[in-house]
Amino acid sequence: MKKADSSYKTISILIPVYNEEKTILTLITTVQKSNTCGLKKEIIVVNDASKDNTGNVLKKIKGITV
Repeated sequence: MKKADSSYKTISILIPVYNEEKTILTLITTVQKSNTCGLKKEIIVVNDASKDNTGNVLKKIKGITV
């Protein structure tokens, strides 16, 4: 099996969230540290109008798209 050329291969990880203020930082940190076999990671978080502080927590996390 040939190793993937990571210069053009990306894995997109979609994370839907709703009122996840207490858990979202741990979840995203775990995803950021996960092994993707050399593929570039794109982390997209979809905040479904959370009523807690989820949106503000997400604004502080680097390396994600909200």
